[in-house]
Amino acid sequence: MSQADDSLICPITLELFKDPVLAQDGHTYERQAILEWIQKKGRSPITDQPLSIEHLYPNNAIRKAVDHFENSLKNKKYRYALDVDVKKTAGRPLFQSFGKTIYYAEWLPANKHRPEIILLKIDGARSKKEASFYVDLSRHPHIVRTYGLVHEENEDEGDENNAVMLLQEHAP
Repeated sequence: MSQADDSLICPITLELFKDPVLAQDGHTYERQAILEWIQKKGRSPITDQPLSIEHLYPNNAIRKAVDHFENSLKNKKYRYALDVDVKKTAGRPLFQSFGKTIYYAEWLPANKHRPEIILLKIDGARSKKEASFYVDLSRHPHIVRTYGLVHEENEDEGDENNAVMLLQEHAP
C-alpha cells in the first residue's frame, strides 16, 4: 500500500485502527501494538528514533476518519453496486480457480484514505452459504475483512449459476 492509501491502517498490525495513537515519531499506531513494540524495542518501527509510552496521544482525527468509514459501510447496509460504489480495476484477475475469481478493485468515487479492496466472486450452488461464512469470519481480527455483497447491474435475480460477489479488504 502507498502512504496515501494506508492512513486508516496501522503500520504494525496492518489492520484498520480501533484505538489510534500518535507517537513522538509523528506516525500513528494501534495503541496496543505500539505499546508492545515500545516495551520490546524502545524505538520507532518506521524512523528508528527512541519512543516512550508516556508520549503516546490519542489521534482523534484518524479515529473520526475510521468512524466515518465504518458508518459509510453501515449506511450501505453492507450492499454495494458494481460500477457505482466499487469497480473492478483493468487487467486480468488476481487469482482464478474453479468456482472462485478474485479481482483487484477500487472504491468509487476514488478515495485514497480507504483501505485497498478486492472482489471475490464465488460461483456454484452453495455460493450463498459460503459467502455467509466469509461475512461471519470477518468479525475475527486475524481474518480478511468482508465489507459486504456487490450486486452487478446486469445480474438477473434468477441467475442460474448462483454467483455471489463479495467486497473484501486486500490483505497485504
